[in-house]
Amino acid sequence: MGIPSPFGALEDDTLPATEDPKELARRFFYEVWDTGDLTVADAIFAPDFVNSSVVAGQRPGVAGVKQLVRAFRDGFPDCSVSVDLQTVENSRVATRYTFRGTHRGTFRGLKATGKPVEVSGISIHSVAGGEITGHWGFFDDANLLFQLGLVQYPGQDPGPGPGPKPPGPWDTAGTAGK
Repeated sequence: MGIPSPFGALEDDTLPATEDPKELARRFFYEVWDTGDLTVADAIFAPDFVNSSVVAGQRPGVAGVKQLVRAFRDGFPDCSVSVDLQTVENSRVATRYTFRGTHRGTFRGLKATGKPVEVSGISIHSVAGGEITGHWGFFDDANLLFQLGLVQYPGQDPGPGPGPKPPGPWDTAGTAGK
């Protein structure tokens, strides 16, 4: 226009939007878990990523993350994950999430039950240089097994089933199942 511009240079829009630690963790839950896009894992996890919450048989590093996601998605093909709460302090992001799905395939040696599940977990991711560098977490495996009908809480009425009902607190006369 013939006059010097008072504006500075345009910001570099080629920088990844994953510099925000919360956004980086959300990408893990929504892009890797929810959609099953394992290529995103390669983009958001550091090559030297350390998982401090591995399950039996899980490989270390990013390969183990992909292995776990594949196992869940094979066992629960309609799975979805929602981020319920997130907080960040320094370079760590704590996320409370909920996993939902229907057990339609073999999962960790358990044949499909056809039962729907909804299980919460907590993950803490450490972030540096725009990548996830570490993980600590808790997933409620006991609640998962309960919802699949594979375990019962102590003292729980087993409900109708084959054979006589075992004696329990509901049977004060000792005549259960007779």
